[in-house]
Amino acid sequence: MTGGVGGMRGSSRAGAAVAATALAVLVTGQGARADDGGQAAIRLVSAPGTVFVPDPGGGASAPFDVVLAPDGGTAVTGATAVFDLSALAGTVDVTPRPGEEDCTSQDLEVTCALGDVGGRTELAPFTLSAADGTPPGDAGAVTVTVTADNAPAVTATAHVVVGRPRLSVLPAASGRLAGRSVDVTPAFGNRGDVALTQGVTVRVSGSAPTTREFSNCRYDRADRPTVAECDFPAVLSPGRAVRTDAPFTFTAPHAATSLGVSYQVWPTGNPPAGTEPLPADAPRGTAGPLGLTPSDEGALVAGTAFEGHWTVAADPPPALVDYAATPFTIEGVVGQTLDVAVPYPTGGPAGGPTAVRDPQVVTMPQGIHAVLPSRSERRQAVYCVPVSGRTVSCPFGPGGYGQILRVHIDANVPDAAGTIAVVPPSGTDRDPADDRAAITVFVTDPAAATASPSTAAATGGTGATTPPADTAPSDGGDPSGRRGLAVTGAVGVSFLSAGAFLALATGSVLLVRRRRAF
Repeated sequence: MTGGVGGMRGSSRAGAAVAATALAVLVTGQGARADDGGQAAIRLVSAPGTVFVPDPGGGASAPFDVVLAPDGGTAVTGATAVFDLSALAGTVDVTPRPGEEDCTSQDLEVTCALGDVGGRTELAPFTLSAADGTPPGDAGAVTVTVTADNAPAVTATAHVVVGRPRLSVLPAASGRLAGRSVDVTPAFGNRGDVALTQGVTVRVSGSAPTTREFSNCRYDRADRPTVAECDFPAVLSPGRAVRTDAPFTFTAPHAATSLGVSYQVWPTGNPPAGTEPLPADAPRGTAGPLGLTPSDEGALVAGTAFEGHWTVAADPPPALVDYAATPFTIEGVVGQTLDVAVPYPTGGPAGGPTAVRDPQVVTMPQGIHAVLPSRSERRQAVYCVPVSGRTVSCPFGPGGYGQILRVHIDANVPDAAGTIAVVPPSGTDRDPADDRAAITVFVTDPAAATASPSTAAATGGTGATTPPADTAPSDGGDPSGRRGLAVTGAVGVSFLSAGAFLALATGSVLLVRRRRAF
């Protein structure tokens, strides 16, 4: 028809694919009305709620597209779609799409015989263009009614507006974050020649979670959402720009090296092609509503989508601390086998006794050698392991359990001494000079121990020889009753944690009960 009053020439075929055009047709969620009754049902999957038609004189037009489908498993039979265009008389021209043989027109009504509809069907019977002399603004409406032999009728109304809004958004952003979070405050404007009167929807998405905060926003999930969609019932007049009155904060997990955030803007109810809005019953924010405040349109760029991408700084290196080995003493009688509690080093963030990844390294004093306990005993506690010569490796027990060094005193060597060394994590030790500490030795000859009962009690009694192999009482105690001297270091009993040892103090000497450490 010409000028909105002539007859329509040609027809339209159901199921035709809708070609993309330079002009976007904005689809609002007006909803369809269905009468009760019938065995089948018709669903309008997509129907234009608002169609923006270009100004007259440019030759451009806007397509009118409808998508429908059966609502359920029963096919719709004898379906017919009727488009009432009478409200457009004198303001908008309607042009049929060529080759559409299933649609006919009479006066200001287009009728499309669809027949049986068993699945998704796209219907694009005509395009709309402004008639000469039509001013920008509201130009009328199109009413769509779909009927069928076995389903109730459904109707939808599309408002037709002459003129086009042209949205603007923030320019793309990138950079490096000092922390792991970024705040994005969506801003948008209208550079077109008509106002957006149906409201504006903003959809913000991130590669990391945000908080479910704003009550007028829907979120893709209740816990750690990554998408927020907010409706604003505002009129966005030409030349006006606004921004949200609070930001969306997205926080990257510690393993992430980058963080991306984007937002889209569209007239409420008219999502872009390929974008599925969040449902009305999606989780809502738990705090107050998000509002809009005026913004500078000059800072925006033409478009409907913003993209931001930031590099996340690596976690800072660990702070330097002072790891220090703890000295200790071995005291006993020549010929005696002892279990010695090896003290933890000091250092770490708290500055007290601490464990590190690598074992401590012990260099045995002259006249004393390390003994490897039986397999059954090693299953009950963490023992130091001879490596070669006088070198012994002392691993840290799991869950705070301590280390035990079993030694045999071979001879009383004057001025005998050993060392213990801690191996701090690479690059974390502030003062390597104290990573090594002394092992002091006090050895008594057997004759002197026999002559002095008090000394024998303090050093474990009778001066036992190496215990029999694979003897481990069920309570974790000393199988021979003659071994059990453990000598504490400068930190006393504080390095014995998580019930690793039962220590009975006798002066500076501790009796150690072994406990399963696995």
